[in-house]
Amino acid sequence: MTLLADFAASDRLLHRISGPEQAPVLVYVPGIHGDWTPMVNCRGYLARRLRLVELAYPWRARWLLDDFADALAAKLDELGIESAHLLAESFGSIVGWQFALTRPRRVRSLVLAGGFCRPPWSSFLPAALAAMAAIPPRWVDSVIGAYIRLHAGRRDYDADAGFPPFSASRGREGWRACRNRLRVIRATDLRRRLGAIRCPVAYVGGGRDLVVPVRREIRCLRESLHPDCRFTQWIVEGAPHPILPARPQSVANWIADRVEEAERMRSGAAEERELGVSKKDK
Repeated sequence: MTLLADFAASDRLLHRISGPEQAPVLVYVPGIHGDWTPMVNCRGYLARRLRLVELAYPWRARWLLDDFADALAAKLDELGIESAHLLAESFGSIVGWQFALTRPRRVRSLVLAGGFCRPPWSSFLPAALAAMAAIPPRWVDSVIGAYIRLHAGRRDYDADAGFPPFSASRGREGWRACRNRLRVIRATDLRRRLGAIRCPVAYVGGGRDLVVPVRREIRCLRESLHPDCRFTQWIVEGAPHPILPARPQSVANWIADRVEEAERMRSGAAEERELGVSKKDK
């Protein structure tokens, strides 16, 4: 069981694992909330077809983008995972981009859920940071608790993950770490580097996303990504920014389809290389 103390004590990403051992590995990289709370409804659908590794960020208020990418590499090393597919949600998308740019051989494909490559609505970020700084941590926990009670009937954010929902943002240290993730967003613009990405990239976003301008992001990716990425996207009409808990079954199945498609592409490319080598030998 993961406890709140683990978030305070660890310098490493926390993790939980489900799904068949021999299935393709999908690593969930969380958004600004920092943990796997939003996965409660779609976890079961993904774990039927994939080996699902869900991550959570420790309470670290000084990490930069490279620190998050380094921590992801360290966690994969710890788990003996040479390469994996990444499901990068919101803030996690810039961690996924950075990881794919600095460690391209470790990323089999990148699936973005409400993701971005530059600050969304950047003019509002300073005000958001100021507002977060003004909120006492004890109020944050109360607001989270009220939100959980409001949505309990829909099972959006149950505490079945072994610790209180949104633990990565709770208390004084968790809230400071959450504010730091917002500062990392404000400081990051990866548009000019996207052309170096070569792994398959897929994007799923909500048609009613009020946090990320989904259509702007998709347009940017279409223009910037290399053809090798075989970019594909799905805008789920009527869905909000937290699309994983809002549309769990359909989105999870779409994600699993993209992962399996990327695996088939890799297998086909490997077979072509082997065929080319055998022809040369003859």
